[in-house]
Formats: sequence, C-alpha cells, structure tokens
Amino acid sequence: MTSGAANSPAGNDPNRRARSRGGGWWTSLILGLALLLIYSANARDLGTDDTVATTLLPLAFVRGDGLTLDRFPIVLQSGPAELPPFVVRSRGHIVSRYPVAPALVILPLVAPQVLLMDRIRAGWDRDPTRLMMECKWMAKRSMGVLMALAAVWLHRVMLGLGLRRTAVPAVLSAFLGSDLWTHASQALWQHGPAALALIAAMGLLYPGPRTRRRLLLAGVATAGLFAVRLVDTLLAAVIVAWVVRSEPRRRAWFLPAPVLGVAVLLAYNLWTFGAITGGQAALEALHPQIHGVDGMWSGRFLEGAMGTLFSPNRGLFIFSPWVAVALGVAAVPAVARRLAAQGLITWLLAALVPYFLILSKYSVWWGGHCFGPRYWIDVMPLFAIMFAFGLEWMLAHSRALLMLSTLTVVFSIAVHGIGAFRYPTTWNQSPANVDLHHERLWDWRDTELARCLIEEPQ
Repeated sequence: MTSGAANSPAGNDPNRRARSRGGGWWTSLILGLALLLIYSANARDLGTDDTVATTLLPLAFVRGDGLTLDRFPIVLQSGPAELPPFVVRSRGHIVSRYPVAPALVILPLVAPQVLLMDRIRAGWDRDPTRLMMECKWMAKRSMGVLMALAAVWLHRVMLGLGLRRTAVPAVLSAFLGSDLWTHASQALWQHGPAALALIAAMGLLYPGPRTRRRLLLAGVATAGLFAVRLVDTLLAAVIVAWVVRSEPRRRAWFLPAPVLGVAVLLAYNLWTFGAITGGQAALEALHPQIHGVDGMWSGRFLEGAMGTLFSPNRGLFIFSPWVAVALGVAAVPAVARRLAAQGLITWLLAALVPYFLILSKYSVWWGGHCFGPRYWIDVMPLFAIMFAFGLEWMLAHSRALLMLSTLTVVFSIAVHGIGAFRYPTTWNQSPANVDLHHERLWDWRDTELARCLIEEPQ
C-alpha cells in the first residue's frame, strides 16, 4: 500500500511548494553550519598548481591591481624568468590563463580577511612563502563558506519542490559524498562557483513565482555559470532556452545579464589572449606534453565513457555510487513522471546526456592529478535532486532499495572523507605519472584510495 504523498504529485502542488519554501529555515541553517565545520575539520589545503593563479587574484584585486598578477613574479616563477603554464605575459602584464570569474565570486569573502591580516600582521604579504600560504587559507575558508551556502540554497530548492522528507539526505549525499567536499570546498577550483551558479539559477527560476527581480538575478547567475567554467556554457544555454520559451513576455528582464556577460567575456578573452576561448586554448595545447594525448578531442569515446564512470581511480560510480542509484531509480515510471514535470530542472537533467558525451570524448577525461571524478562536480546538484525524488519513491515502495541507497551514501561519504583527510598521496606520480601512463587509471590492485589508507598525506 502506498501513502497519499506518494500518489499525489507533490512537486506540482503550488500550495505545498509555498509552505515548503516558507519553512525549514532552521534545518537549512543547521545543515549549512554542519557542512562548514566538516569542510574545515581537516585543516589542510588541497589545491594544486591549477588553483594558484586564481587563489592570488583576490589579493591582487584588493591591492588595486585589477586582474593582473604583476606583484607575484617571485611566487609564480619557477626560474629567473620562467612562468608556469597556468599564467602568461600579455600586454605587459602577468595574467591567469584560467577564468578569472571564480576569483571575483569569492572576492567579497576574501577581502575582509585581507584587511584583517593587514591590521593584525602588517607586512604579512612581503614574504613570498607566507603570502602564498595565507592566500591558500583564505581561499579554503572562503570556499568552505561558499559551498555551505550552496548546500543551504539547494536544500531550499528541494523544499520548494515538495521534497521535505528527502531534501537533507540528498543534499548531504552530494555535498559530502562527492568531490564537492574533496575539491570544491577545499580550494579555489572553478567547480565550486559553477555549482553555486547552477543552484542559484535553479532556485531563482523554479519553482516559485518568477518576478522581474528574480529573473534579473537568475540572468546574473546564468552569466556566472559560463564565465566561471567554459564547459558549463552547455548548461547556461539550456537555462536561457528554457526562459525564452517559458517567459516570452518577461524574458527581457533575464537576458541582459547573459548577453552582457558574453560580450564582456569575449572582449576580455580577445583583448588579453587574442582568442574567444581565452587562455583555455593555450592550456589545451599543452595536453600532448603534460597529459600524453594528441589533442583536446583525440580521446577514444568508449574509453572515456567507461573511464569517467567506472575507472577505479576516477569513476563517478566508484567514488559516488549513490549517483548510480539515483540514475537507476529515475527510470522507475512513477519517478520519471515526477521528474518530467519539473520544468527547468527537467531540461537540465536532459542536458546531462550531452554533458556526459563531452566528458567521454574529452581526451583528458580523468582530470589530471586530482581525487576522484573532478569533472562531474558542477552537475552534482542535479544528481542530488534526482536522488531526492528517488528516495521519496523508495520510502513508499522499496525498503530494500532504500537500504541499498543508504549503504551507497555511507560508502561515498567515507570515500570522500578519506580523501579530505588523507589525499594527496604518491599515487599520481609513483610508480609512474598517471598523466602519461593512462593504464594506471584502470589498476584495481593499486588504487588512489588504497594509498590514502596506507600512506601519510603528502
């Protein structure tokens, strides 16, 4: 026998949505605070060379340098005049080849920390070693706060969808049982701000009344999505298409921010790098040297598809098996019908298919030196929503599947907890660099997770 809640399309009931959006604030806040404490508990920085330039940019901005890194040559240079590949000299300035938007997103969180350091430890940034260390800690603290806020917002979105019983476990599954913990909350990668922008766009557009103000802010969030991370232009385009179709009379309030964002981004990329993709093209050109591949799209599709899902060292279903359960339960007719009625979210869930195809064909599908399936971080909020709907069905129809889901969540959180406290190890480099010896990605006998259990963190 099924409950009335299971039989009624709660996600489509406007009265229930209104009640859900208006309640549960204490739960949302406690959830956010708990995650912030967990993200801070390891007291370690998990950034890499890829995050260095973006980590320094907020300090440069506070010091009045804008988007240039001219004050950090000693920190950046590995030789007398040699710059690392993630920065380049352009028009007489040192600039980051990575998108600068993530640094601007956390600037309001970093700036007060810089001003406080100036007050209590004047001259702290004169020593290159101390400067880099403090900037990393500022970025880590800021990203912990940002991801806790993202979790709170996603929880509010789920309450608005009528998912009161399953919102908390689904949010915890995503924000502790994925690389949202081990990467996004630990250093200034692009993925964290991208996930926040996606959640913000969803929360402002669906469910709920789409006022002019909400449409305007949703446009800003959508602009941030593609400005932060180039591959997420796909998700931004889906959001734009949905708004144009569903709000023909008020889309003028939404569109200015994405249009202006595209114009500003293209202008910056062309002015600074002479290419519409910015510094990304130069970074991709380094793949043969750094990653041992022929080019950006030279990867074999089947290998990439299997790898990004099932590799023992990078597979999504290996590091976060709850996602596999979410996808499986989404095929249940009752769940599929509810998901199909979710407007914008339905469109974004459909976008996961081309997103998967892009990752599968991308030659460096494993994401370089990292922990787990880093490239899936941006869309984890979508998997969480899918999982929440699946959990509601399981609560009413299948205790056995609910138990299996619980086990996968516990396993996922344990895996990423190990990563947060024990990664990095020597695995990426020993006995051979995984970026050049790709067969190691499929080694079940010597896995990155196993190394985390037996080695001291590097």
